[in-house]
Amino acid sequence: MTSTTAPPADSRVARIRETFRELGCAQLRDAAPDYVEVLAWPLVSRTPGRHLAGPVYPVATANDMLPVLQALDAAAPGDVLLATNTAEYSEALAGDVLSTAAVAQGLGGLVVHGAVRDLGFIAELRLPVFSTEVNIISAKTAQVPAAELPMTVTVPVVGPDNSPRPLELSPGDWLFGDDDAVVAVRADRVSPVLNAARLLRSQEERLRDAVRGGVRLSEACGLHDYLAGRGPLKMDV
Repeated sequence: MTSTTAPPADSRVARIRETFRELGCAQLRDAAPDYVEVLAWPLVSRTPGRHLAGPVYPVATANDMLPVLQALDAAAPGDVLLATNTAEYSEALAGDVLSTAAVAQGLGGLVVHGAVRDLGFIAELRLPVFSTEVNIISAKTAQVPAAELPMTVTVPVVGPDNSPRPLELSPGDWLFGDDDAVVAVRADRVSPVLNAARLLRSQEERLRDAVRGGVRLSEACGLHDYLAGRGPLKMDV
């Protein structure tokens, strides 16, 4: 595979991506549940072990490659391209060529509500890729351009009762993803969310270190004192 030198992302974007590599979506959600929205789509990581983090560049299409190509061309280094297929049955909106172009342009990742293909090729890339489906049939039409770019799209997120509710996702809001989930965070809330998640990570590391050192988890987290009403459960976040 030919290696391509990608343009660098903005320094703040790069710092946030580096910070998230030591965290996870579960920690973000546990640390700041009011600020972190879990996407309700059944997204699957096609590049297991890779962390996704970046400002979202959303585009909607109906099995037409033209809006996706327009969005790819307009997205900045570090952006996460979010392609939402509004067609009932999704043809593949990304494969080896588009994902290679995304790497060459320095994108932070690719999220497709719909299908991708060429999974073997994609798995070898350093680009995090998520999709809800796989389809070897490529979206071949390129006739209907995007109505506007960048655009705001509405995505389903997990509501308080675990049922989906709509969320408007605007360019510049952030997407984070790992093997567990993909979550959205408003642009102005990214720093406090990461700070809270880092604090939570340090608490979790102390518990793990104690257990590795031979302390029972019940003792490390104060289970018996908690049940007796003598103190907090130290696993609370």
